[in-house]
Amino acid sequence: MTDQWLDLYAGEELLADIRKSVWSLAPALIWAAVIALATGAALGATPRLVSQFPSVIRPFYIAPIRWAIVVTAIVFLIVFVFRKFLAWSRFRAAVTSHRVVIRQRPRTTGWEIPMLNIVSVDVLSGRLKTMLGHATVSIRTTFSYEPALIEGVGHAQQVANVILDQRQDVLAVNAIQPQTTGWAQ
Repeated sequence: MTDQWLDLYAGEELLADIRKSVWSLAPALIWAAVIALATGAALGATPRLVSQFPSVIRPFYIAPIRWAIVVTAIVFLIVFVFRKFLAWSRFRAAVTSHRVVIRQRPRTTGWEIPMLNIVSVDVLSGRLKTMLGHATVSIRTTFSYEPALIEGVGHAQQVANVILDQRQDVLAVNAIQPQTTGWAQ
């Protein structure tokens, strides 16, 4: 099912609908935990910090400082966690019979790579990513120096194999057939 984000051409079929792995959200969750712990520690330390102020103005500083800590924590959550979650939830990629489509957000431009323009497909993964079970699929093309990346894929090797197999099929169908010139050999 394509959820209306991908328009298939006539005669084109969807081979793989690719989403990022849930494990690719692990860094954002670690940031959320760090922000929550830092916020709790800062809120707990506020009375000790304010006790150093003169006694006349001490009561007026506790609430504003705590509000400033909470607002700062919310800003950090939005910047480091919420944006990562939005990027994760909006990422879409698909392998069709004629092309590979990679979009960071639905209905926006991204990579549309015809199978004939794919030079190589590699799976990139570090030790931690291998332990978490996801990797990055790197697609080199004939029209760009930079590879197209599908990051955080759960079954990256299977995705790479589907792309390579379909590329081989398209190359076989579109292979230049030897033509006769009409001259006697």
